Formats: sequence, C-alpha cells, structure tokens
Amino acid sequence: SPLCLLVRRYLKGPSVIGAVGYNVQIETLVLGLELAGRFSREQDAAQGFKFRNDGGASGAIRVGAAFADTLIFGLAGMGIVHTSESAGVISSSEWRPSLLFGVGIEHNVGSIFLRAGGDFEGFRMTTIQSGGGFGGSPSRSQEFVWTSRLNALVGVRY
Repeated sequence: SPLCLLVRRYLKGPSVIGAVGYNVQIETLVLGLELAGRFSREQDAAQGFKFRNDGGASGAIRVGAAFADTLIFGLAGMGIVHTSESAGVISSSEWRPSLLFGVGIEHNVGSIFLRAGGDFEGFRMTTIQSGGGFGGSPSRSQEFVWTSRLNALVGVRY
C-alpha cells in the first residue's frame, strides 16, 4: 500500500479569479456563499520533478464581521482542482477534489469593493518521484498536498 504524506507546495505564478457570492447581514454578523473559478499557471519544479496547478472551481461558506464599510471574514469550502505533474518520461494530468480554507478583508467604496486575503487548498494526489541515476525507474507515492495563495481582487457589488 502506498505511503500517504502531508506535503506543502510552494507554487509561483499568476492566477485569474472570477467569483460570485451572496451575503446576508444580521447586525455585524455576515453570512454568505461564494462560488469561484480560477485559471492559473502556478508551478513548482525541483530535482527533475515538475508540478503545475492549472486552475479549478470551488464553493465556500463565508462568515465574518462587518464594521462600517469593512468586512473581515473566514471561509471554508470544497472544490475541484486540475493539476499536472511530470518526472522524466512519466507524466499525469487530472482533476482532483479539494478542500479550501481562507481569510480575508473587504472594503466597500460605493458599489466597488476591494478585497485582500489568503487561502489554503488541499487535495490528495499521487506524486511521481524521479528514479535518479542510470537506469533508475520513477516511483509513485500518495500525498495530501496543501497549496497557498495570496489574493487581491476588485469587484462590483449589486
């Protein structure tokens, strides 16, 4: 049976995010739902191994506190992520279910809002390890991978 490891990937590269959501405010408490899609070219390469996060989609619940025109929130949800990886002549590309957790702050300026935050996305994958040396064959292992990203968004509130 394959070994399952917990791994943190440090991805670099651009992302474009589109999101729609709905909030309900009760005094300072804000509850909401958010659907998001992401196209990205985030990647990590080291020692003959290349990993790329191509994008995905997610649905999340938001809970926060509003103070005047500013909202501080946390979110949790599930999604799907598309990843590609390669080591030598072996490669794979597939869609994987994911977990999403994040925090952020939004500030309203009229009907426009500015948002900054960060999120962690986790998913299980089979990692290809380069065999190294002459005649070494690549091996595979199970990992639960966490990726993180910082987000800055500008949006329109309807």
